[in-house]
Amino acid sequence: MHPFQSEEALSDFLAAIDEAEFLPSDQVQPSLVDLEEYHFYLALTNGTTVHLRLSEGGYVRYQGLWDVCVQIPPEIYQALCALFTP
Repeated sequence: MHPFQSEEALSDFLAAIDEAEFLPSDQVQPSLVDLEEYHFYLALTNGTTVHLRLSEGGYVRYQGLWDVCVQIPPEIYQALCALFTP
């Protein structure tokens, strides 16, 4: 696990998933499993860890909520993913 290096990218990402509407996962083609790129863990100050699955196309699924996802704007998704690659 690595500390997050860009507060702006994180803030933009969190705002985007907060504003996004839920979509049925089975309507995304190809399947989100085939598009999955990253697992992202957010450690909250209350001790809770949120596990998010990031998929190509800006799709985000919450671990355990398999039937739904959200889609965030591509530029926000790409800015976040750019921080994961060396």
